[in-house]
Parts: sequence; structure tokens; C-alpha cells
Amino acid sequence: MMAKFVRLDGEGFLAYFHDSPEFVAYYPDGARSDFQTFKKAMLDFCSSGGTARVTNQSEEFTVLTKEYVVCSFTGKSELTTNTGDKVIYNPYAATWIFRNISGEWRIVYSHESATITTEKAGKQ
Repeated sequence: MMAKFVRLDGEGFLAYFHDSPEFVAYYPDGARSDFQTFKKAMLDFCSSGGTARVTNQSEEFTVLTKEYVVCSFTGKSELTTNTGDKVIYNPYAATWIFRNISGEWRIVYSHESATITTEKAGKQ
């Protein structure tokens, strides 16, 4: 999943998420969105000419039921915009709730937290 994000394969990354009214995402700044808003933000970034790097520190899966699994992911993420600005999420943590829908695991809930710093292009 994260490999698709790093390759800026927005559609491939989004294939792990469930497009439904049930879906909810919370961002590091506390903002909440539905799937369509989440999808637009992801596709906009992936087509913007930026880059992404993700360093995985840990990934844990907890089976709740036959239908639900929680994934806890920690690491660091570094996004570079098409202007050269860097947005660094370090540390970065995500909690994803997967639901088994017709034999396929899809994320129905996403919650991200991070300490975010920004480096303007040409300035460190």
C-alpha cells in the first residue's frame, strides 16, 4: 500500500480504501473528511509533480473479528511539492481499520497523527 503511495500511484493506493458513506478519515491537523474528499486530495497530490518518501518503523495488525482488523503504522513521511518545498511528518502514525467486504480487505477508517515541519525550497 505505502509502496503505491511512494510511486505516486494514487489510484493503486486508493484501491485499499472503501468508497462508501461509512468511510471517514482524520488528518494530522484534526480535519475530518469523507472518501470523496480524501480521494481528491490524494489524486491531486499524486498528479502535482511532487515526490513522497516513507520510512516504515513499525506495522502491527490486530484481528478484532473475522470482519475487522486494525493496522497501526509508525514511521516518517517526507513529501516534496512541485515547488521544492518539503513537508516532513516525523514522527508519523496512522491507524487504519480494515473491513472484509466480499472477501477483500478495505480501509473504512483512517486516523493519522504527526509532528509536521515544513522546509521552504532553498532554505533549511
